[in-house]
Amino acid sequence: MTIPIAHPAVTVAIALLEAKLPLVTANPIFVSGAFEDGHDRLVRVDRMHTGMVNMVTDEPFMLFECWVADRPGVYNGSTEAEILANQVRAVLTAARSETFAGCFVRYWHDAGCSPHPDPKRPSMVRWQVIGSLGLAVSR
Repeated sequence: MTIPIAHPAVTVAIALLEAKLPLVTANPIFVSGAFEDGHDRLVRVDRMHTGMVNMVTDEPFMLFECWVADRPGVYNGSTEAEILANQVRAVLTAARSETFAGCFVRYWHDAGCSPHPDPKRPSMVRWQVIGSLGLAVSR
């Protein structure tokens, strides 16, 4: 009997973004499962909830926090953070039927994005992207 086991969704999503974001932006983007100071642009990835929807698909509801440093006189952090959020949404959608970190991506169901300021980090602007990532399970 084969027991299906879900892949680590955060690891898969980080690998996906690291592979795909350079295709849509020349800006260096740091991608991680945790916020790390010292980066002007970063995406923090987290799995929020949900799980297996059937014997072959794990469907984690994912959070992508898109952070951009606000640089008055150079660029508008709010605009740049929204652009980064839209780039994240685009590459997640485009990743269908590709493999990242050993996991086949079935689909991305976008649930939207919105600004979400963090009072602990006033020099950074944050936009959040949420949605379900359909991932094939290991067999």
